[in-house]
Amino acid sequence: MIKIIYPICLKFDAQINFVDATIRATNKSGVTDYQTNNFQLLG
Repeated sequence: MIKIIYPICLKFDAQINFVDATIRATNKSGVTDYQTNNFQLLG
C-alpha cells in the first residue's frame, strides 16, 4: 500500500506540440480520482 503524503497532486508532461496536465485527488476513504487535460501549443 502506498502512503498518501499529499492528497492532491498535479503532474505536467510537456512535449513539442502539447502539454498534458493530470490532477490526482485522494479522498479520506483512500479512493483516488484522476483528471487529465491535453493542451495543444500554438505556434
